[in-house]
Amino acid sequence: MSSRQKHLRDSGTALFLAVVVICVFAPRAAAECHTERQGNLAADLKLRLKPYVNVREKAKSKLPALKETEDPTTLLGRQQALANSIRAARRDARQGDIFGGPIADCLAPLIRRGLSSNAAKQTTKEGNPANEGPGTKVAVNAPYSAEAPLSTMPHSLLTELPVLPEGLEYRFIGKTLILYDSDASLIVDFIPDAGA
Repeated sequence: MSSRQKHLRDSGTALFLAVVVICVFAPRAAAECHTERQGNLAADLKLRLKPYVNVREKAKSKLPALKETEDPTTLLGRQQALANSIRAARRDARQGDIFGGPIADCLAPLIRRGLSSNAAKQTTKEGNPANEGPGTKVAVNAPYSAEAPLSTMPHSLLTELPVLPEGLEYRFIGKTLILYDSDASLIVDFIPDAGA
């Protein structure tokens, strides 16, 4: 056997072993996230959210105190001022800053489990801006259109996902799971193709 043939045989064997390792251990890695990392998910997400929450609280502290009012223009102006201040403070924010890496990997099986029933999948379509009314552009720091409805979140999904700080919500736009700041009407982060 020539050295070239031996090299090709060894390369083929190495490739075969790499495929076996990926096929055998990749599903295990996802399972490890679900069992071992899952306990840390809430703490990890809280840690990733902390800088955003700090920016948000600092921006809120600069706004005049909210008084009881029925004037929607005043409320909308405050909301826009809060969103603008948050955007300015995190102008370099990118998709995945909060929901990226291991967080997204660990959220994926929870989302699948929370949306495992047809009823839950159907619920996410209720009020979903991709299905009803005007759309909202999915981007970090993008405003959530005041005319757009908010998707209904099934209880089965919300019980699976980590609890968020007050004023932050999970919502869907189409199949994209967004982290929505309800006080600033702002998209904080998102996971594409997360829904049913």
